[in-house]
Amino acid sequence: MFKRIKNGWDAFYARNVLKVPVLGRIVSVQKKVTRMSHEMGELRREMFHLKNSLSSLLSNTLHETRELQNRVQWDYAQMESLFSIYSVLNLKDSLPEMRHSAISPDFARTMVSIILKHKPRLVVELGSGVSTLIAAYALQKIGQGEILSVEHDPVYFETVQRYLSERHLDQIAKVVLSPLEPVKIKGKEWVWYRAGDFAALSAIDFVIIDGPPQYGQPAPMVRYPALPVLYPKLSPHASLILDDAMRDDEKKTLEVWQREFKDFSYRLIETEKGTGVLWR
Repeated sequence: MFKRIKNGWDAFYARNVLKVPVLGRIVSVQKKVTRMSHEMGELRREMFHLKNSLSSLLSNTLHETRELQNRVQWDYAQMESLFSIYSVLNLKDSLPEMRHSAISPDFARTMVSIILKHKPRLVVELGSGVSTLIAAYALQKIGQGEILSVEHDPVYFETVQRYLSERHLDQIAKVVLSPLEPVKIKGKEWVWYRAGDFAALSAIDFVIIDGPPQYGQPAPMVRYPALPVLYPKLSPHASLILDDAMRDDEKKTLEVWQREFKDFSYRLIETEKGTGVLWR
């Protein structure tokens, strides 16, 4: 009987008492595995976000690098054009600041090339500034021609007058203060320079279009009236140059001019701001 009791106790102990720590260890291991799985999931998510962040950083860095390269290339092109202008025109006096709201040197270089090649006798400029001085220097070099520059801004008007006088160019270039007024073209009203300031002109050989400024004007294509208004006064071999030709309004202006004035050829030159050239 004692042996049977002992055997029964041993069986009970094996079935119950010995299994308790084993089960505890199993549960403990399961909890660790679950925690490690959760931590691995968190680690995978963090690695995924890190990968996206690195990809975004790399993309932004490449974009900024390309932008910097473009700026450096344009800066070099402007310096090259400026040196060319000084050399070709043999300038002794410094020029006012260029680029930004003023014309860029590559536009000025194109303008000078046209003047030296075609030797215009009458140049009309819409919007005065450093372009007035450079065009006057170019006419001085070829020994003929005069400029009528119209300007709607009194501050620019006085500044350019002073620049011309200081450089003894006021016998070549004349600046006229011309306020912006309504003008009708084919039944549509536009805002442009005072029409009376062009009334006495004829046989215009070259038109420089750098105004009115589009900025601050509610209506689009503010430079469109230039060709319709001046068209009857242009010489048979007239040419025109348009600044800011990469802007949407100037692009549309060129497109409309091409449809309306078939006797002109057109070319868009890749400069810092875009240069449109028209010629007969």
